[in-house]
Amino acid sequence: MTRIIHLIITLFMIAGCALSAYPQRRVTPVDPTVKKNIIRQQPGKPKPLDRTHIVEQLDANGNTILVDTLTGLEVIDSLAIADKPRNLYPKYTSVSIGLNVWDPIMRCLGQKYGIGDVWARFSFYNRFMPFAALGLGNANITPDGLNYTWKSKIAPYLKLGFDYNVFYNNSPDYQLLVGLRYGITRFSFQVVDVTVPGGYWKDPATMNIPSQTSTIGYLEISLGLRVKLIGNLAAGWAVTFRSLLNQSKCPYGEPMYIPGFGKRGQPLGASISFIYTIPLNYSPSSKVHKSEQTSRQPSEENL
Repeated sequence: MTRIIHLIITLFMIAGCALSAYPQRRVTPVDPTVKKNIIRQQPGKPKPLDRTHIVEQLDANGNTILVDTLTGLEVIDSLAIADKPRNLYPKYTSVSIGLNVWDPIMRCLGQKYGIGDVWARFSFYNRFMPFAALGLGNANITPDGLNYTWKSKIAPYLKLGFDYNVFYNNSPDYQLLVGLRYGITRFSFQVVDVTVPGGYWKDPATMNIPSQTSTIGYLEISLGLRVKLIGNLAAGWAVTFRSLLNQSKCPYGEPMYIPGFGKRGQPLGASISFIYTIPLNYSPSSKVHKSEQTSRQPSEENL
């Protein structure tokens, strides 16, 4: 019995020596005060992760952390997914055709100049919108208290520029537009029925100033609003600030009225338009273009 006890003790001693001789794995203690190196990817540049080795955890701020169990890489999930696209609508969004009725309305209220114009606007991404307008204008003005009548024949004018839609990622049915345009016109005008006092015992004399032609270019800045009425029909309002840029010399004085610009010396103007829009590459009945929905879906390559 004694021999058996000695044998058991000897076996335990041999096993203890063998275990002490085997190299042990070292474990580095974790310092809870040391912050983990969490990779925060740049928006729009997601880094591919192998989904088969990913586990999810929550950090102290409530963000979902994706942890790669093989490499130890940690990524905030909300930043690993691509951002919403900058433009929600397609490149070629729509074509709009408008009729400006401001001058006809004002004519009915007693204005003595202006006819009107038609315009077209092409929409890129529901954001950038080249603009062109072609119109006609004339005038027959007799200033109060003065002894002459200022007349200009019907003459064309052209405006070229662009609009910027501030609400470009919202529905095209409602737009806030900031515009910049250059207008140019060439027209003829004259002053008629100029009454000259005859002096003592003489009757007043009447004379006309010869017709003259002028070419004028001007700059126009506008702020406008467009709202849907029904179907593809909409209405638009705008206020404009105008400034003369260049003008040909006139031997008998400067023109009182400029087609497309309005009366000289009045830089503020306005417009009211009825608009018909032809949609391109999107359905106006859908609230958001279908490309937005697909772009918001996270790609499997990014996770």
